[in-house]
Amino acid sequence: MPKPGLKLIFDAWGKIQRHPIVIYFDFEAILEKTDEKKGSSTSVIQNHKPMSYGIFVKAADHVPTGLLEEFEILTEPIIYRGNEEEETDVAKYFVEAVVEISQQVEKLLKTNITIIKTDEERENHFTCEKFNLCKNKFSFTNYKVADHNHLSGKFRQTLYNTCNLKLQVPKFVPCFFHNLSNYDSHFIVMELRYDAQTISVIPNSEEKCI
Repeated sequence: MPKPGLKLIFDAWGKIQRHPIVIYFDFEAILEKTDEKKGSSTSVIQNHKPMSYGIFVKAADHVPTGLLEEFEILTEPIIYRGNEEEETDVAKYFVEAVVEISQQVEKLLKTNITIIKTDEERENHFTCEKFNLCKNKFSFTNYKVADHNHLSGKFRQTLYNTCNLKLQVPKFVPCFFHNLSNYDSHFIVMELRYDAQTISVIPNSEEKCI
């Protein structure tokens, strides 16, 4: 137990940052009839095969439309449908599409627009004496700085220098995948082998993985 009078202070301000771009995915699959022998007493009667996928890139409101266009990041849903000749390549096309989108997002996140302040914002920054998160006063060694959105240049707030350094944009792209821990993960895991050094899969069981 903590000692009486001990105070715990939250300072992981980077953890509260909202990521500017996230990606959502989903697969659709079919059960293809087959008659495949697996040993002397087992037969496979159906194969689970991907037939199409959907990708949706969601950008936060503060991401300038011009940047999305500059880096060719589509914000409309991307739908791919396989056909009889290419259905076995659906997962491959999906992985290639996700890698391409992620590389475009990575380039966008390196944007660093110089801060833009109105006269009112400049005055508020000059007169500010407390930061509204940690409630401490500024000091000579921990001076105040102007925090801004690096993608648009807009002034956001006045911060301590140490707090401002913690408010960094995450260097990963959050991906939300419907049903990934079950069937859908089987479709893409085999397609990740081209870049195996950057892939980590945690098996929960034969049927599920993280």
